[in-house]
Amino acid sequence: MVNILIADDNIYYAKVLMNIINGSNSKDMKVSYIATDGQEALDIIKNHSVDIILLDLKMPIYDGLYILEEIEKEKMGKYKDSVIVVSGETDMICKLKESDYVHSFVNKASSISDIIDKIDELIKSKQEQSEEENIRKCIIKELQYLNYNLSHSGTQYLIDAIQLIYSKGGESEICNLTEEIYPIIAKKNNLGIYNIKSNISKANDYMYRICKIERIQKYFGFQDKTKPTVKNVIYTVLNKISKN
Repeated sequence: MVNILIADDNIYYAKVLMNIINGSNSKDMKVSYIATDGQEALDIIKNHSVDIILLDLKMPIYDGLYILEEIEKEKMGKYKDSVIVVSGETDMICKLKESDYVHSFVNKASSISDIIDKIDELIKSKQEQSEEENIRKCIIKELQYLNYNLSHSGTQYLIDAIQLIYSKGGESEICNLTEEIYPIIAKKNNLGIYNIKSNISKANDYMYRICKIERIQKYFGFQDKTKPTVKNVIYTVLNKISKN
């Protein structure tokens, strides 16, 4: 269940919005809190379980800008990309365009259906992000078993490569590492493709030196002391996490 906070000094508007959201057929979301001033909103944000904030900017005591400043100052990472600003204050909205905590903006004069559409978009985005995080954890667990050094940049690039291939549909993309996978990782890290490839190879070399040969043989199904290639690693890890 996604818990929603409506922070708006217009209690009538807030209750209408709450009733429509809670009366919808969606079992994924519920307005659990309403705050009619900035102080009340901050207290709820700091002390209760809130997933999405519908934030008016013009409120008593503390305005929406101050609330976002406090969230940033307190480094409340769980609220990143979790605030939908519902306001007609154009000048104030302009100050928030670069905020990491604001997912989207809705003019208060818009229909409530527009707000619900934004909530649906945000919930979908959070679900996709959660799935990506879970996949990454699974990949890390597999590489830890093989004694990869997680602090090595090459291991992090390898994790990125496996996750990217997984998102593209799986092992069929392995043959295109240099042409399609490494360039994306290189661009993300502002590095050259050779740098990415070289660091992943070094991380793989380290794994082979540290990991017990019996574990490598069992993991990859080898009968001898063959050193697994990067493609071997990616193919096998993908197979294992796909079965989980």
